[in-house]
Amino acid sequence: MNEDKQKLEKEIQNLKNSLQNSEDTDPAYMDEEMKQLRHYVLYTHLRMEESLGNLIVRHTLSPLLPPDNDFNEQHQTVFAMGTASIVDVDYYRKVEQAHITGQIDDRTRTLMEQVNNLRKYFSHPSKYWDKLQELKQNRAKYKEVLKQLLDAHLTMNAIFVKFLPSKKG
Repeated sequence: MNEDKQKLEKEIQNLKNSLQNSEDTDPAYMDEEMKQLRHYVLYTHLRMEESLGNLIVRHTLSPLLPPDNDFNEQHQTVFAMGTASIVDVDYYRKVEQAHITGQIDDRTRTLMEQVNNLRKYFSHPSKYWDKLQELKQNRAKYKEVLKQLLDAHLTMNAIFVKFLPSKKG
């Protein structure tokens, strides 16, 4: 049995090495810094999309949720069903819905749109080659993008602080 586990782990490591080799030789991401930036952009986009979905569901279900954010099992089940139903709504529509319902302000909306544009650059490098090259060659632009990504996280954190369960004393 231990031998089977070792074989499985070796196969997993070989697959990971092959995937890393594919990433390292991808001509759209020729250096480590652009690969890092892509990681930050994709992570930020994924987090923002999930957060936007949660905001929309919270807004929709707010009359049914406890004011102290102390969800019982039934609240959690209903909330999970709500988030499952919004999963297929695209990012842009989630941004618009969160904005229309007052869950995010104009500044946050702009940040979310910037994150989506950055994600598009990395998802479609042949279409946005010039944008990727600008990020790679222009240090001020690269720094600006890092600041935008951090700002998106900090902004969403500030929004979600109000959803932490209240401390019962």
